[in-house]
Amino acid sequence: MAFPPTKKQKKLLDFIARYIKKHGYAPSIDEMAEYRKVTPGAIVQMLDAMERRKLIERIPHTARALKVIGLDITKIKTEDDNDEVSMLHS
Repeated sequence: MAFPPTKKQKKLLDFIARYIKKHGYAPSIDEMAEYRKVTPGAIVQMLDAMERRKLIERIPHTARALKVIGLDITKIKTEDDNDEVSMLHS
């Protein structure tokens, strides 16, 4: 059972979802850190917490191997769609 994300986790999940839709793969730790204006270590802690909450899955020792659980990529809006990002885990 997934627990609802915190506000900070929600913002990061939305960023990850938009990035995956646009690029076809997850953002790097550094890209997430730059987006959230935090250290890469803080992102790793957030990802660990989100994995414990069953919001994401990660494949160990694999770059950009991140899956947002319950993500329907067809419902994600990006800046390219001239619309807001649809809500994840609503």
